[in-house]
Amino acid sequence: MKPLTHRLGSLLLACTATLFFTQCGGVGEDGSGMTPPDTHTTGVVNGFGSVVVNGIHFDVRSADIVVDGVARRTQADLRVGMVVDVVSRIAPSGNAGTATRLVYESLLRGNIEALPGAGVVSVLGQRIVIEEGTP
Repeated sequence: MKPLTHRLGSLLLACTATLFFTQCGGVGEDGSGMTPPDTHTTGVVNGFGSVVVNGIHFDVRSADIVVDGVARRTQADLRVGMVVDVVSRIAPSGNAGTATRLVYESLLRGNIEALPGAGVVSVLGQRIVIEEGTP
């Protein structure tokens, strides 16, 4: 039988290793330091260079981009203000990621029911203000 101090030392080492890897986040399944590709982010497109959503810069070069049900779209089909769902790997820093899929679906579709004023329409009972510069 091993002495008590040896068993306690082994236990302490195992606990320390477990704490280290859970606190540091470890590395991704592929060893890249990225989280597995099942992170979902939903938010408004804030900018480009990469696609910026919720302050995270997503590389979309190899992403499957779907716009209103049409696949094989590109970053050029996206606009600031669109609400998108991004499936990605997020870097440990939390401010960058690589998107595997980005989906945009129009939030409201229907016939225009009324034109109550300049820059305002009504669709499905919803009053919509069209701002200057809306594509």
